[in-house]
Amino acid sequence: MLSVLALASIAGAQNASLYHSGKLLQMESVQCVVESSDPTKAASKPCQEYLLEGEGVLFHLHPAKGGESVLLPVGKILQYRLSEGHFYLKLSGHDREFSVVAMEPRETRQAPVHSAQQINHLQ
Repeated sequence: MLSVLALASIAGAQNASLYHSGKLLQMESVQCVVESSDPTKAASKPCQEYLLEGEGVLFHLHPAKGGESVLLPVGKILQYRLSEGHFYLKLSGHDREFSVVAMEPRETRQAPVHSAQQINHLQ
């Protein structure tokens, strides 16, 4: 019985490590292309595009095709994971799939380097 509990806790710890934390920076309404089996009937509809600040990268996300449109809490820290080319946000204890439409490196702002040496204008 104890070995079963130990294995279950190890499996749970491994699953927890799959998730990363990111801050949802903004949401805006954009036009998304709705694909059709007939290429001449492609249309666009409004959808949400989210900007999630992950570990070293900014993700631009749309709800996945056929997925329910859900408004996400801007300014909150969310859990996300990447699995076999798919991007998931953990919302209310469930994973919801999102499409990554763009990624960009997060810029790190470093303080300017100041030299301790002062140059005399007469030298």
